Amino acid sequence: MAMTQMNVRLEEDLKRRGDAAFAAAGYTPTQVVRRIWERAVEMGDNPEALASLVNGPGVGEARDRALLEESAVTLGAVDSLLERLSVTRVGASGERDYDGLRWRAYREKAAERGLA
Repeated sequence: MAMTQMNVRLEEDLKRRGDAAFAAAGYTPTQVVRRIWERAVEMGDNPEALASLVNGPGVGEARDRALLEESAVTLGAVDSLLERLSVTRVGASGERDYDGLRWRAYREKAAERGLA
């Protein structure tokens, strides 16, 4: 089997501390990199799982929250524009279903990023 070499630049302290942590778990740097690449191949058809492998658990939730916050800002800007233009809302109560709109905006953003 043909082999290739990878060169990676890391801060000295990060390298030292990471090597110590992996050594305590019984791994060499080469074993760690090889295993991560093997997992990437195994998870290649699941980008969210791969992102979780790289970023750690809970990062997807943080991304979801960020998308919802971004959507809320956008909805606020739309409300402000409609108010300045004196455009009345269509609907009996005048209230918006922000949760539904946020979810729709989140799904659209996720689709743009290839996550949905």
